[in-house]
Amino acid sequence: MTTPRIQTAVLLAAGRGARLRPFTDDRPKCLVPVRGQRLLDRLLDQLAAAGVRELVVSTGYRAEMVMAAVDAHPAGLRAHEVYNADHATTNNVVSLWRALGHGAARRDPGVVVVETDLWLPAGLWPRLLVPGRLAVDRFDPERMDGTVLALAEDGGVSRLWVGGAEASGAAGLWKTVNVTALSAEDVVTVLGELEALVEGGRTGCYYEEALALALHAGRLRMRAVRLEGEAWAEVDTPEDLERASMAPRRASAR
Repeated sequence: MTTPRIQTAVLLAAGRGARLRPFTDDRPKCLVPVRGQRLLDRLLDQLAAAGVRELVVSTGYRAEMVMAAVDAHPAGLRAHEVYNADHATTNNVVSLWRALGHGAARRDPGVVVVETDLWLPAGLWPRLLVPGRLAVDRFDPERMDGTVLALAEDGGVSRLWVGGAEASGAAGLWKTVNVTALSAEDVVTVLGELEALVEGGRTGCYYEEALALALHAGRLRMRAVRLEGEAWAEVDTPEDLERASMAPRRASAR
């Protein structure tokens, strides 16, 4: 039986992008151009071409600019804004918690969660718009840090460390690329973990904490989509922006 393709994307675009100043003084990170095209516009082009038809957009800093860009996109994607009024004092755990609570994010067959400061290869999406997929790249400790994971022989994610490789002491690790496809059932599971984190006062953590909790408890199963050798970048700092503009081939700074 053919697995239904995901047609809804949750876009995380609430952050201030303070580390990318001065480029974010007058715009959010996702509207900074790389190679002549804004990051968000490139993502929307790719998502629409891959079959995504609906968006849940988590906004915060310069929210009106984000939604104006979404509304102006020629694909005419149906968009629902979920504004995070606490974006200046909380992390993306709150943004995703609120976004996944929207009705459009809880329908079959599921959603793909995308951070909007990414420059990604177009060929990624057909492999990722399947529930239970997680984009990864081979971990290089010389140029990467942040959330890492271990894979089983069958490509399943066996463990995830939000604290990074220095906390795991493991070898043969992979790096998250911040694109995660969840089934409708997974959304309910992850939403519960996010809610527990937020209500427990952990509003400053990353949403990957919720993925790790569900994964390690056996309530979530993920398979890796590997980007080995494919150009991609996360744009967090002016240095990231410079590298991405020349030859995107670095991983997330976190």
